[in-house]
Formats: sequence, C-alpha cells, structure tokens
Amino acid sequence: MEQRLTQNKMSLTDFAAGHEFFGLHFNGNECIFREWAPNADVVYIIGEMTHWREIPEYSLRPAGPGGTWEMDGVINMRAGNGIW
Repeated sequence: MEQRLTQNKMSLTDFAAGHEFFGLHFNGNECIFREWAPNADVVYIIGEMTHWREIPEYSLRPAGPGGTWEMDGVINMRAGNGIW
C-alpha cells in the first residue's frame, strides 16, 4: 500500500502531510493556493468571482518540477463574491 501511495518518491509521512503544503493557506491578508497537476499545461481558479471563465489573473504558475502549481497574493474576502 505504501509503495502505491508514495511511488517510492517520498516517505508515507510526507505523503500524509500534503494538506500542509497543497490547498489554500492564509497568513493575515495574504494567501497562497497550491495544486498538484503534473500533466496540466495551464491551471485556473474558476468560480463566481470569474463568472465561470478562465481569467489570466486567476491562473496558477508552475512552481518547479513535479507538477506543482501555485498562486499567491492578497485576497479580498467580501461576502458574496464566491470566495470562502
């Protein structure tokens, strides 16, 4: 089971701690969002705030080899804008 999950590229502990690196993380008014998409050419955050369209300012950038993508910045947490 461990080899299937980690593909012998990391420890099972590192694999289980992925939630500490990937996803949306806040630090005051700043945030960072990371996603693992190893076969992607482009990654966007799409939702009500983009009117369900691909918008360049909501595109993630490659964060090194291995398929990690990220976007960081200051986020406006207005009620009703589709960002929670």
